[in-house]
Amino acid sequence: FFITSNTVYLWFRTSFYSVPMAASLFFTSLGLWCYLGFNRTHSLLNIVLGSFFIALNLGCRPTFSIAVLFALPAIYSHIEKDLPNILRNWKQVSSWHKPFKYFAAWILPCVITAIPFGIYNLLRFGSPLNFGNEYQITITDMTTMRLPSQNILPSIFSYIALPLRFIPTFPWIGIQPIAFDRWQYAEPMIGGMFTLSPLALVGIICVFIMKKRCRTHIAWQTSVIAIIVGLVLIVFDSLKAGIGWRYIADFAWSFAIAAAIGISLLLEYASTLQSENSLHKKTIAYTIRLLVAVLLFASIAIAVLSWFVTGREDSTLRFNPNLWFAFRSWMTLF
Repeated sequence: FFITSNTVYLWFRTSFYSVPMAASLFFTSLGLWCYLGFNRTHSLLNIVLGSFFIALNLGCRPTFSIAVLFALPAIYSHIEKDLPNILRNWKQVSSWHKPFKYFAAWILPCVITAIPFGIYNLLRFGSPLNFGNEYQITITDMTTMRLPSQNILPSIFSYIALPLRFIPTFPWIGIQPIAFDRWQYAEPMIGGMFTLSPLALVGIICVFIMKKRCRTHIAWQTSVIAIIVGLVLIVFDSLKAGIGWRYIADFAWSFAIAAAIGISLLLEYASTLQSENSLHKKTIAYTIRLLVAVLLFASIAIAVLSWFVTGREDSTLRFNPNLWFAFRSWMTLF
């Protein structure tokens, strides 16, 4: 999760632009932790706190507020048995008491938390829903910028699977040029989400392949919501923000959740195979674990080397040359 969500980039490149994303990842993680804890505590306070923390994203990175959808699997698991009775007696007010209670615990904290942010937006930008993102001082006029339609699919592909470019000198990974038919905002990147974290791709594939191994519906439902949310955010970022390495943090956290579930299912499957008295199955189990370990260490290596990539305004060579040259000397001893 740490690598896939692009936290490594935000941690090492502590510029002003990283602050709202890092804050949103923090509040979103707290909110999701509360939501997931609801199945253990069965306390509505978990839903209330989860919605509150996620709603705080309106003051950081508003797109992260879509994480409130992750409460749905937890809530649904508690009212699923009552749904037939609710639908059968839908005219009776008493039958709607329980779902309304959950709905209020989910939505009201979001509404209450959003009020001061809405007032601020109204006073400063003229609308409660205008967060001022189009008025930032940048290289282009964001109030008139529109992504050319022919660039949409290449932008999405770049975010997901822009390949790495290997070079013969330290840090052996270089900036990957991105070319579009028409001009759009595009910062230099070294690769897409799944090339920076190939284990995440394996995890998401495993979610679908091993759906039947999910012991509870909530794991599968959470995975589906995570993938849908991630896709929505990729499209939104491509249309509204263009291409930027740091923007991967806007959506990668959602895919990381689904990937974590998929890898857990894969390792559970490997554990099941290893427990059986069969050399063939034990070999498969160890192969799976070796694959996971190799991909994990590959992701870590890419993440570490990405700190020292040159060709960007925020490169380590520019803001901390002593560290860059020291690390290069360690890596090129032989």
